[in-house]
Amino acid sequence: MRSLEENVGAVMTRKVVTCAETDTIALIMGRMTRQVPHLPVVDQGQLVGVISIGDVVEIAAARDRARNEALREYIATA
Repeated sequence: MRSLEENVGAVMTRKVVTCAETDTIALIMGRMTRQVPHLPVVDQGQLVGVISIGDVVEIAAARDRARNEALREYIATA
C-alpha cells in the first residue's frame, strides 16, 4: 500500500496519452477505453485543454437523443 506522504513523482503517469483538437470523438473513445479517463488536448506541444470520459459520454448521449428524436419524427410523419 502506498503512503499519502509519497511524492507525486513516484506515482504519476510518465507516458501520457494525449489527443489533438482535430482528433475525432470516435478516435479518442478508443484511447479512453484503455483505462484513460482524461486526455490532455495538445496543440504544437502546448496543453490547450483536457477532455474527460464524462465529456465523451455526454456527447454520445446527445447524439443518441437527436437520432432517436429524428426517428420518432420520421415515424410520426410516415
